[in-house]
Amino acid sequence: MLDGSTGPEHAIVRYFSVYGEPQVPKPGSHSWMVPWMAMSAHTGRPIRLNGGGTQVRDMVHVEDIARATILALVAERMAAGRSTSAPACRPWCAASAS
Repeated sequence: MLDGSTGPEHAIVRYFSVYGEPQVPKPGSHSWMVPWMAMSAHTGRPIRLNGGGTQVRDMVHVEDIARATILALVAERMAAGRSTSAPACRPWCAASAS
């Protein structure tokens, strides 16, 4: 896909709940759950779980997202313009972490 011999190609990679450095908590966004919880724990504040913490998320580290993006660029099957998701495939529920 990157050699330019077949004209413009594209790959679509869908990212989900990405976390990793440097990330600053942003109120109201579930993708900021990891840094928000870490900041609360670090400062001694209670960790608030919206909805009782029963929501299931598939958290993916930013380094895994970078690898998935590179693989999508070089994978033959992606050259046909297909899309793929980049989840960790490890569903996680905040309420089960306690």
